[in-house]
Amino acid sequence: MPQPAFTALGASLTKAIAHTRNQATLRATKRELAPLTPALRDDLGLTRLRQLITFQNDRHQKHSLD
Repeated sequence: MPQPAFTALGASLTKAIAHTRNQATLRATKRELAPLTPALRDDLGLTRLRQLITFQNDRHQKHSLD
């Protein structure tokens, strides 16, 4: 197998390993946060709804000051 093929294979494997590691970290984080109540997750800013509300509020404040 020529050198460029080894290089491409190595890059591909590195990318796959990094993706697997990221997925494992994501699953572990979700597992640790699962026991938290929704209110606590909201307080920590961990829910998408809370992020959306914050974004809409910020956008409204920006336009109301103009």
